[in-house]
Amino acid sequence: MTGQGKSKQRFLLGAPLREDLYETYKTTLINRFSEGDPKVFTEKGVDYINRVLDRQINKARGLLTYNALLVTAINTVVVARTPRGAVPVFMHWIDIGRILALASCIPLLAIFYLIWGPAEVFKDAASDFAGTYNTLRQRTYLLTVAIYATLLATLIALCLVLSRFY
Repeated sequence: MTGQGKSKQRFLLGAPLREDLYETYKTTLINRFSEGDPKVFTEKGVDYINRVLDRQINKARGLLTYNALLVTAINTVVVARTPRGAVPVFMHWIDIGRILALASCIPLLAIFYLIWGPAEVFKDAASDFAGTYNTLRQRTYLLTVAIYATLLATLIALCLVLSRFY
């Protein structure tokens, strides 16, 4: 996330790892949706976090589709450029690209895993927000890891396509 003015934060996994930064973002959102009084937390905050979770689900769905196309593209390049019975020179890179594209699907599928927390989480908007905010953080990490793996697989596929050595 990026702050305003001179303060710009970039997080390697898309969300803060340090607990103090995590709490700073959480407090900022609580203040935004509680109209200055954290005891008067509104459902708007919960709705906001749920919309962000929905966007993450849509990104995961799109990335799963992209990974399927990426594996197909890698396989197509291998078949199109390899004479019958020959072993491609870059076989290890081909395997690494396929593995990365497929492995990135694991955290994406984990994003779809749903579990209900204890009933106390749903007692009021503030506790619902806290539980959903934790889910948002975890899913952000999963999505970011999957994006990195897919990016590496895409770069490998691009190198294979541009390569004239096999």
